[in-house]
Amino acid sequence: MNDTTTATAGVPMKWVGPMRITGNVAATETEVPLATYESPLWPSVARGARISTMVEQGIVATLVDERMTRSVLLRAKDAQTAYLASLEVDARLDELREIVRTCGRFVELIGFHHEITANLLFIRFAFSTGDAAGHNMATLAADTLLTHILKTVPGVSYGSISGNYCTDKKATAINGILGRGKNVVTELLVPREIVHRALRTTAAAVAELNVHKNMIGTLLAGGIRSANAHYANMLLGFYLATGQDAANIVEGSQGVTVAEDRDGDLYFSCTVPNLIVGTVGNGKGLDFVEANLTRLGCREEREPGENARRLAVIAAATVLCGELSLLAAQTNPGELMRTHVRLERTDKTARIGASDVWRDRHRNSRPFDRDDAVRADARDPGRADRLRRRQVREGHRPGLDERGRARRGHRDHGRGRRRTDRRPARRRPDPDRRLRHGDRRRPGQGGRHTRPLAAGPALGDPRGRAQAGLLQRDGGPAVWHQPRPPRPRGAGPGDRQRRLQVRPGQPR
Repeated sequence: MNDTTTATAGVPMKWVGPMRITGNVAATETEVPLATYESPLWPSVARGARISTMVEQGIVATLVDERMTRSVLLRAKDAQTAYLASLEVDARLDELREIVRTCGRFVELIGFHHEITANLLFIRFAFSTGDAAGHNMATLAADTLLTHILKTVPGVSYGSISGNYCTDKKATAINGILGRGKNVVTELLVPREIVHRALRTTAAAVAELNVHKNMIGTLLAGGIRSANAHYANMLLGFYLATGQDAANIVEGSQGVTVAEDRDGDLYFSCTVPNLIVGTVGNGKGLDFVEANLTRLGCREEREPGENARRLAVIAAATVLCGELSLLAAQTNPGELMRTHVRLERTDKTARIGASDVWRDRHRNSRPFDRDDAVRADARDPGRADRLRRRQVREGHRPGLDERGRARRGHRDHGRGRRRTDRRPARRRPDPDRRLRHGDRRRPGQGGRHTRPLAAGPALGDPRGRAQAGLLQRDGGPAVWHQPRPPRPRGAGPGDRQRRLQVRPGQPR
């Protein structure tokens, strides 16, 4: 790959829902796409979505305001000159609106807000941008206005096209106060029986936790115009799936969660003042984004801005679903962690970890087991290759167990028998076996002693099968044991004593 090559980073995505949404923008039931590496987010949002369908109105989403902002910076000789310039700009609002209309068909100047610090004049312009999120559209219009102001307003000079008073992709109070993007308030009234049955909690418990965690905890942490549990999780998953600028979750994560106990019913609300979303523009032409927006109903022929408003209320409803589910889970001790362990550490993974720890503890008391090798290979794909190279170096003989006999489940090497059960029984450690049978040998003290070895050639490889002479079994690696060369009978110390101890028919 060189500097001119564009690659694609794959992020797992799932559709969750459906969720029921009503309000002043849309009345719909729709599933939503979430692209995330945090897999528990999918069932969490799905639970909130399921609850929305149990309520007649579902999630009531109200679009309160929409605007995209860009601030410019002007310099003056002193504060008085900057103040006079601000009055001049205020008097020219209609003129500035006409100038903005020349910048595009869908951009309109809503208004502006200015602030003076020392000899610096900051002007924060607010625009409507149709179905686009509006970053570039607002910057183009602000640049045109800045050029006009510099030509017509005396006493000021150029400072910057962006004065950080916008504020773009930074957590600031002004975005929460004046808004940046679409301001959506979502509400859900959950009846008492649904709270008990679906959320396994009470309205009073959720309301109390919201005050203690989201209000007081955020206050102590120094949060800026924000009191919520995890808006950013849902917004990032939604933004990635719908082609939005993911960095806008910084201001998007600002918002306030409110929960009230209304005679056992739960009133739950999320206010998201900085939803920056669009259905046209950069990133929206990708195939998967086109497909997702179409499935969401945001590619229809509507008035300019309607598709983006629909997308915004769906995003805000998704935030409410995830926020409600998480807070409900946190009212119950241990529920959150149990769910994460169950979803992120699957049963297979748990067995792999357990078998590795158990094998390490009993490495000297039991032979190597093929099932352990299969699980270990799942954890470490390069393990089989390393053990195969070791087998070649040491000249291991394939298909033998720890006693030098043919392993069960494979051909019996010259005996003409083949086990019908292709799954060998699991061998468990039994440190006292030799003592029970009168065999008090220690490793290396005469007689036959074996050392457990691990995997040979992968059975999926024809050369490996030819070398090992083994049957293919589920495409897994071959595992066998190599015995040490047997010592002549009677040559080792203590052999005569052991022969005297072993009775006829007793296993050795």
